[in-house]
Order: sequence, then structure tokens, then C-alpha cells
Amino acid sequence: FPLNAIAAIASPAPPANVIGSGENTGNESGGENVATAINTPDAASDNEGVISVYPNPVSSNLYVKGESLAPETEIEITDLGGKTILKSTVQAQPFDLSTLPEGIYLLKVNQKIIKVLKK
Repeated sequence: FPLNAIAAIASPAPPANVIGSGENTGNESGGENVATAINTPDAASDNEGVISVYPNPVSSNLYVKGESLAPETEIEITDLGGKTILKSTVQAQPFDLSTLPEGIYLLKVNQKIIKVLKK
């Protein structure tokens, strides 16, 4: 990942393509914390292109949902140094992160980067 993408995610203000990070939305995750990314600002109005990652922070199983995600959509989780931790497809959910040390990880899906906190 380019350093400016990592810096943008780590900065206090989220980049333009991220709506919330770890906010409690009380949606399909049963009130779990959810990070949501969208492709364009107007995508939020029709939910097309919206991707939800929950729970966030995660202690074991991580889920990725989105109407635009096909089962064969690839996901990649890396550490902040860019080392690939997990590479899989959406259909392989849930993604077991229980063996990872606590910290910040980046999930890449459909050219979006979402910050995931492991607790």
C-alpha cells in the first residue's frame, strides 16, 4: 500500500472514502462496532458500493458484507508494514483473526482500504 494511504487511515480525520471507523451503528451486527467504506460520496444514498466490516475492534471472527461483493471477491489483510496476513475471498467468511497480536491491520477489498483494530 502507498504510504499516503496508510497515513490517511492513521490520521484523526478519515479519508473521503471512509464513513466512520469503529462507530457503533447498531445495525446487522447486533450493535457491534462497524467500519464502513464507500466508493463515492453519493454511493451512501443508495447503499451500492457500501462495505461493512464487523466487529471492529475484532477479537476473533471478522465479517465483511456489502451488496456489491460477490462470493469470489478477493480480500487481503495486511499489517501496517504491508506484510500480507491473510488473502482470501468473501465466501470464506468468517475470517479468523484470533491468533493475531493486538494492533492495527488494513483490510483491502474492491480497491478500498479499511482500518481494522485487533484486540
